[in-house]
Amino acid sequence: MNMSEIGIFLQSLRKSKGSTQRELADMLNVSNKTVSKWENGLGIPEMSTLLLLSDIYDVSVDDILRGSKKMKKSDDVPIERFLYIIHKTKHQYFNHLILSFGILLLGILAFFVVESLTSTRSVSIVIALGFILVSILIQVFNILRVRYQLIEVERNDNYQSFLRIVFYSSFLILGFAMWLAVYLFLKNASWIDQAMNASYYSAIFPSLAIASYYTLIIYAIVRGFGKFSFTLKLSRIGRIFLASFVLIVSIPFIALTVFSARDIAIKMQWSGVVMSTAQIEEDEAGYYKLSLLQLLEESNAQGIPSREVYDIVMLPDGNAFVPYVSYHFTSPTDYEFTIRQDFFEDFLIPLGHSNFDIDETTATAYWFTVNDVQLGFELYGYLFVSLLQIWAFAGCIVVLVHKTKSKKSQI
Repeated sequence: MNMSEIGIFLQSLRKSKGSTQRELADMLNVSNKTVSKWENGLGIPEMSTLLLLSDIYDVSVDDILRGSKKMKKSDDVPIERFLYIIHKTKHQYFNHLILSFGILLLGILAFFVVESLTSTRSVSIVIALGFILVSILIQVFNILRVRYQLIEVERNDNYQSFLRIVFYSSFLILGFAMWLAVYLFLKNASWIDQAMNASYYSAIFPSLAIASYYTLIIYAIVRGFGKFSFTLKLSRIGRIFLASFVLIVSIPFIALTVFSARDIAIKMQWSGVVMSTAQIEEDEAGYYKLSLLQLLEESNAQGIPSREVYDIVMLPDGNAFVPYVSYHFTSPTDYEFTIRQDFFEDFLIPLGHSNFDIDETTATAYWFTVNDVQLGFELYGYLFVSLLQIWAFAGCIVVLVHKTKSKKSQI
């Protein structure tokens, strides 16, 4: 006697009659909590109650205690049997679905724990990927079990609805697993400066967008070439949501392809952008320093080495002569600019000043605290999550308006 099987059977019988737990409790003169306890497999009704239940549900006490209705060979399979099989399969499916999600979460937890205990990131990545693989395998076996259990069930609306849940929840698991896998790669990529604590925009949200993109591609392939025993047609609102989500994944990528990531970062006043500015009247040396850096950028773009742009001269510095960078400007004023070679070549040039804006009075340039690859990922993540918030907010409004109109039309 399996109490869980009895609970599932009692619940399916009640739902087939269209009764609520409270309505059944009133008929049996018990509390609805008692009914809930039976249906969750935490208790069994007394014999007198079992007799009442057998009359209400038109089954035998033996059927209730067995957890299924015994069929005669000459009888057709009744709809209650189909509902029971679907309900039981759905119950088991969701239990295994939760298990699959739980293993994914354990995988990411194991990654952080192992990473904090070991110096090699490869060990933590392999362990986390192992959890992801186990989670996907559990879901695969979960789908196969559903297919086997429902092989003889009538393909009615309940059957169609449940299989749609299985289909879309499986892609949800796949997308979540891909998100974690891509995140592990981006978080540990060599071009991401871990000291900047930039994983929020440069890893988490870009990995979500990448995983969503490839999950949607797999969905389109499966939807286009697969043959299913149930309909997959999305509602009009569902199609709008899906199309708009594809847009919010694509828009940041298009923006960063059409425009320079550095230009976008400057316009957005991104935190990783540092501006250097100098006015010729207040800081003449600073003005010509930025002017020389601009000349070097233009020369390097033409393939001219930096040492061919400026001269190296030996000037006194304390008790010794040290090399200085020297360049003679004739515009906007006549100025002999000099700066220590080691400071200029080992510090200023590697900063990578760019996007110069220099006129006759003011010089402005920008340099970035992260490399161009990480900057692109951070900007993508920022733009994506901003659009995602708008998408989620607009989605909630659309759903509420749709439900309100549906209720009014039913009145």
